[in-house]
Amino acid sequence: QRALVTVVPSVSPESLGLVAIEAMAAGSLVVASSAGGLRETVLEGDTGFSCRPGDPHDLAAALVRAYQVAHDQQRYEALRVRAFLMACEHDRARAVEITLEAYQRLIESANVPGRP
Repeated sequence: QRALVTVVPSVSPESLGLVAIEAMAAGSLVVASSAGGLRETVLEGDTGFSCRPGDPHDLAAALVRAYQVAHDQQRYEALRVRAFLMACEHDRARAVEITLEAYQRLIESANVPGRP
């Protein structure tokens, strides 16, 4: 919770990237490789900062962008809020709700008259 920046430099795709989500929920800026599920949660300049997997120069550039935002209070707070909201999308209760909604849509689409 005290980390200003959390770095998740994965070189192979992760299905979700739980470390990044937990860091976002705790208020830390996240710099992560754009691999797997991290691409969907760590959105460049919106919910965090991304870099190409395995590219140390791109990672360094993303760290510089995070540092610049961390020292601009207005941009820092705005990004932290967006990141927190993204993290909330991955709350267990919300995940169950989304899954149940998807099943409900499937059931409703299967009950369309004239559909086998």
